[in-house]
Amino acid sequence: MSDNNNNLILNPEQVSQKGEEIYKNKLKSVLEPKENGKFVATEVVSGDYFLGDTILEALEKGRKKYPDRLLHTIKVGYQGVFKMGSYTRKGISYGWNY
Repeated sequence: MSDNNNNLILNPEQVSQKGEEIYKNKLKSVLEPKENGKFVATEVVSGDYFLGDTILEALEKGRKKYPDRLLHTIKVGYQGVFKMGSYTRKGISYGWNY
């Protein structure tokens, strides 16, 4: 991903690491608990963030301003966005996510 301002290239791992850092150090105290349950998409080079009631809404807002950049998303006030699980019974594996 190329940033026209300084030719910085960020891969998904870098975006994730920087996004977590921005949320922990800057956004968490601003957004929690008032915006708990909403989604925040952060453009990690600028630090700009976009709130939405759904993950899609937050991403669409961010894409309008930064169409060519990866965005980091977090559900405000939660440790994760999706829940996953699995178990095996009688040799058959079952799994789910939501």
